[in-house]
Amino acid sequence: MSHDWTKSVENRNRRQLVLQKTSKWLLLGALGLIVLAFQILASEFFTMFNMMAVMRSACIIGFMAISNVFILNTGGLNFAQGAQVTLTGAIIGKLMMLWPDNMYWAAALISIIVGVAISGIVSIFVVGLGVPPFIATLALQTILMGVCRYLTDNTVMFSNKWGPNFIVLGQGMLFGVIPYPVIIFAVFAIFAHLFLERMRIGRYIYAVGLSATTCKQVGINVKKTKYIAYLMSGFFISLAGVVYVSYVNSVNLTAGTTLFSLATCTVMLSATFYKPGKYNIPGVTVAAFMMYLIQNGVITAGGSFFVRDFIQGVLLVISILIIALVRKEGLPSVNFGS
Repeated sequence: MSHDWTKSVENRNRRQLVLQKTSKWLLLGALGLIVLAFQILASEFFTMFNMMAVMRSACIIGFMAISNVFILNTGGLNFAQGAQVTLTGAIIGKLMMLWPDNMYWAAALISIIVGVAISGIVSIFVVGLGVPPFIATLALQTILMGVCRYLTDNTVMFSNKWGPNFIVLGQGMLFGVIPYPVIIFAVFAIFAHLFLERMRIGRYIYAVGLSATTCKQVGINVKKTKYIAYLMSGFFISLAGVVYVSYVNSVNLTAGTTLFSLATCTVMLSATFYKPGKYNIPGVTVAAFMMYLIQNGVITAGGSFFVRDFIQGVLLVISILIIALVRKEGLPSVNFGS
């Protein structure tokens, strides 16, 4: 009787191990099936030009999702991402209305510094003062949107004073083939991956998300780790804003909200790839490409917009159900309190 029970447990554990090893590649398999399906529906879908266009758009939500990876892996969350992206664009747009075109890079740098500083201030409230991240980031979103409305005069910002440098980062291409956003994303995604996976502070970020109490007991400075996570998050969300405003050549107050929902879905999907149950950079890269691939495929095939939302939603639900089946601990928890 005891022998049969032990054998049953061993078989169940063996099946669990096989599922864990295979499930981390399911998102990549789904990506392949999506490409195949849309190529059958529209022969012009899988072309170099179209794939590069998809990758260019995917980079923006990719940066936002990477920003979320740092926060979510510490057990926090950020509802102000969309507003931060909009503010970054509004700052650049306003400065370039006053400055000559050759000062664009200085304007971009200033906007990134402001974005990092804002995340630093939020971290003081959340980490230092113990304000729940839900409340802190929701309040931040309201404040930042007010600032954005002031900078843009509550309308779509665009100016004829913006010169060629304003759009080169978002619309330029290397050798006329590879979009600059793809190159920038590749560089910083590799950096973020190495930071989280190879550096001690990156491993601390993962550890704090699993158990802050245990981290304190073994001597890890939990507060310092969270501060760094917020600052890194601020850098990547600002980078998303810089690339986005250069790509669309305007500042739209509602764009951040749409991007935020896509980025949230992307970062959740990332936890179903490469390291199931952990938000990770390779997963973000594949998921971001998939999200925009679905949008582009639906449009290319002549489908309605609701089909796009339906496919993305179903894919997200199925992916998370798979993780719930193959991992007893499930997805990392998100702390709505302090």
